[in-house]
Amino acid sequence: IDQTGSLVMSEIREGGRYEGPGSNWPDYDWFQYFELYNNADTTVYLDGMLWGHGFAIHHDGGFPCTETEPFRNDPQGLWARYFHQFPGNGGDYPVVPGQTVTIAMDAVDHSVVHPDLPDLSNADFELEGTADADNPDVPNIPEVGPEHYLIWDHGVIMSCESGCFLAHALDVESLVRERYPPGSAELVRIPVESLLDVVTTGIWDAAYDSPAPCATKVARSSDALDLPLYDVFYDVTIAMQRKLLRIGPSGRPVLQDVNVSFLDFVVAPRSPGRIEY
Repeated sequence: IDQTGSLVMSEIREGGRYEGPGSNWPDYDWFQYFELYNNADTTVYLDGMLWGHGFAIHHDGGFPCTETEPFRNDPQGLWARYFHQFPGNGGDYPVVPGQTVTIAMDAVDHSVVHPDLPDLSNADFELEGTADADNPDVPNIPEVGPEHYLIWDHGVIMSCESGCFLAHALDVESLVRERYPPGSAELVRIPVESLLDVVTTGIWDAAYDSPAPCATKVARSSDALDLPLYDVFYDVTIAMQRKLLRIGPSGRPVLQDVNVSFLDFVVAPRSPGRIEY
């Protein structure tokens, strides 16, 4: 799915639970963020791009795996119910080659809750929710999917267990739609030719009670193998970071992108806004 001039997701910090000394926030998950990086040689515009996560059994319902296969493993695109759309009119939010962009769930200083949490008050964007903290200096990314993620009211959870995706600017109303399970809210298909990047994660631990037993989460052409994130869930000081492939002739980092999250990413100390791995 890689395209000339595409952005990549370069760092992802999902939710988690801190269980070390001084833990007093077992239900605090608003410190999530992800980072985009322009891995190409031309300027890219974020205006109208879509970001969200794909069809997931534990969010979207439906068993057995044979019934959900058409939505989890569709070579024509990625089915989604929950996603956001970047603001702008086509030329408002340029990303130059080598530039990083940090998108926070809530763009505030989370270290006031616990010192191990990140300060995201200088994020470039934040997800728009109905009951979250709002930084007036940071542009919001509205939720535009056919269903709103109402579990937290802070925007779509930044979990990639069912495949996080970044897509070109699209007219959401024109996308192909289906209902699954019958009578539920609609799913829309993000066409494969519009996908810029897809990343998937997993837990891969027998002790983890996962309600998503189906092996294939997205079409293998989009991401061939997910990266296990058991450690990230319990250590908020680390994140999932895309590997540094090489330093280009101009001195700009070039990140690895072979459409295999297991190979493209490492678990390392978080560094929102900076390329380190």
